[in-house]
Amino acid sequence: MTPETRADLLIELVGNLIHVMERENEILDHPRSKELGPLVQEKQMLFHSYEGQLQALSRNPAFFMTLDDERREELRALSAKFHEVQTVNERKLRLAVKSSNMIVERIREAATKASGTALNSYGQSGGQQAYQKKAAPIAVNETL
Repeated sequence: MTPETRADLLIELVGNLIHVMERENEILDHPRSKELGPLVQEKQMLFHSYEGQLQALSRNPAFFMTLDDERREELRALSAKFHEVQTVNERKLRLAVKSSNMIVERIREAATKASGTALNSYGQSGGQQAYQKKAAPIAVNETL
């Protein structure tokens, strides 16, 4: 692959990654969006390709020197934009994970508190008896 072709491929790939992460950042502001799953899959596929390109470039350290000034500047600007969007994306993802962990912790606390109630049940003779096991009725739906 010629350096120009590789540069074009890298420019397109990084541009696509930026676009996907910007869309993900918007969706993360509304985390219940059903669009997030497919977008994450697309991002993973693009990152896999990006990593492959970086590995190929690491075997050719003189790659950037073979490019004209205009392409080098385009790659530099795209790289700066990529890092900017990636930083925002990382922050939003950390907040989403933290929020999810807090929800799970609240559910765990509620279950622990609710399980403090002893159950009464019917024994073999038909009379009521205290049952040692404790119940913690919890329902979780897809909106979490």
